[in-house]
Amino acid sequence: RLFAVLKELRRLLQMMGSCIKTLFWSLLLLLLTMTIWAVIAVEVINPLVQKVADGGAWEGCDRCRRSFSSVFMANVTFFQ
Repeated sequence: RLFAVLKELRRLLQMMGSCIKTLFWSLLLLLLTMTIWAVIAVEVINPLVQKVADGGAWEGCDRCRRSFSSVFMANVTFFQ
């Protein structure tokens, strides 16, 4: 009877390991996709944001000018 419980526990741990592996690859794919879009945003959106900020918009917002200034900041902006 004890072996049956251990057998079920082993099976449960194998299934959890399989799910964790799938979640890891899904997270990696998501981060890769977000980083690609962040690179595009830095190249395309950042110059527009800088022009708008130079025009006097967002005077009270400290982060608005920096929101697409780097790939990391663009990733943070997209993740929010």
